[in-house]
Amino acid sequence: MKRLLTAFSATVALWSSGASNSEEMPSSDAGRVAFQSLQSLVGEWQAPLPKGEVMTNIFRPIAFGTALMHEEWKNGEQLTATVFYVVGSELRADHFCDMGNQLRYVAAKSPDSGALHFTLREAFNLDTHPMHFRSTQWQFIDSKHHVQDWEAVRPGKEPKVVRMEFTRTK
Repeated sequence: MKRLLTAFSATVALWSSGASNSEEMPSSDAGRVAFQSLQSLVGEWQAPLPKGEVMTNIFRPIAFGTALMHEEWKNGEQLTATVFYVVGSELRADHFCDMGNQLRYVAAKSPDSGALHFTLREAFNLDTHPMHFRSTQWQFIDSKHHVQDWEAVRPGKEPKVVRMEFTRTK
């Protein structure tokens, strides 16, 4: 837990050290520090869903630790996969969604020091699969708990936030 909190404190210090654009991380180290925070999630997590179902998230390092794979499972079926990685000063996430589209996010400065906020920077297949997640915020509670808020957008409807509260199982 200390490692997780230290990484987030360092991220906040880097973000608040004079960024000219609040959507960009100001230091080449900021993306790497945020990525290290995500690496603390390696393992398996579960969140209760309505109707007694359970969402299982599995995090594992890939590509010799240069990327982090996030898999989402429900009822024994893989729903999504997200790959987190650093490019220059940016922490990025490529999300392959069960809604039939592919979304690319970049981490943005979050007002909450214990959170990572990802905003959509590019999307594919929205013409045929328009419902998508416009952003996501991940709140790190402690080494055994985190919360994911996914902002779902459907044309002609108000955005809806899907919240999942995860507990580490492995």
